[in-house]
Amino acid sequence: MKLLTKLAVALVLVLGSLMLLAETVTAAPVQPDPTGLSVTTAPRLDPKGHPMVGQYLVVATLKTADGTAVENQPVSFYEQVQFIGQMRDALIGTATTDSTGTAVVAYQPVQTGVHTLVAHSAASAQYAQSATTSTLQVSQVVSPFPAVIEPLASVRAALTIGVALVVIVVWAFLIGLAVRAITGIRAGSEAMQPVE
Repeated sequence: MKLLTKLAVALVLVLGSLMLLAETVTAAPVQPDPTGLSVTTAPRLDPKGHPMVGQYLVVATLKTADGTAVENQPVSFYEQVQFIGQMRDALIGTATTDSTGTAVVAYQPVQTGVHTLVAHSAASAQYAQSATTSTLQVSQVVSPFPAVIEPLASVRAALTIGVALVVIVVWAFLIGLAVRAITGIRAGSEAMQPVE
């Protein structure tokens, strides 16, 4: 009986140790692979291969530390802008990396000058998050709204002069009426005075 008790105690201790070891092994977090993100810009081309004025492609490449391309990972692209006294990130767009680890969005800035662009890849179960910035010097922009010819633009100048002339004629007529009324009143008052 003592042997059976010792065996039971030993079995409980071994099972308890195995359960504790199993919990420790499963509780260890899996570290995601570190990633490196690079971002560049290129002119956007029309179907004939000519650069389009004021339009760019923002290209991000996502790779692991050993240089392997990371595919099917979303990358968000931002432009740093001044808003209410602080620098903030304005979303340009989001794209998913292809088999070469490349994600691309179109970008059309509205102001000339230096633009700071940010690419950000969120963390996943397999890969760590990554972010990088790049600057772009913009010398030409295209208005987001096409120029519209105003209707009757050629008539506008003549119409302004015509309205001014009508106003002058109306005021001249009113002043003439006032002068005639005043002169008529004076003449009438003189005629009504008794003659001695």
